[in-house]
Amino acid sequence: QCMHVIAEQQYDIEQRQADIARREADIAKQKDAILALRSDLDSGKQYVSYAGRSFSADDVRQDLARRFDRFKVAEDTLSRDKEVLSAHRQALAANEEKLDNWLAVKKELAVKVENLEMRLTRVRASEAVSDL
Repeated sequence: QCMHVIAEQQYDIEQRQADIARREADIAKQKDAILALRSDLDSGKQYVSYAGRSFSADDVRQDLARRFDRFKVAEDTLSRDKEVLSAHRQALAANEEKLDNWLAVKKELAVKVENLEMRLTRVRASEAVSDL
């Protein structure tokens, strides 16, 4: 059961890591787009063209403000998700340690059982000899 829990946690961590990596790439793209818009605004032009369409500096400024707000929210969310991932990793490490301890105890008990079986065999052999 513990091994099953560990396997589930490992899968969950892998999925979270992949999601975080994807979102980091998305945030990097957002940052590049924001910097490009900022650069266009800093050029001092009244109108800026994107994909064949012309936009006023005010429109670009408003779009930049919205994008920056979404960017900050995405960064904050990513930061919290990284903290959650770290907590999941700590839980996984604790469960792996618990499993290692249980396996060590199991091996120790198996050795004790084997020793008791050997003692029982000797006792039975002694009884057989004494009966003779």
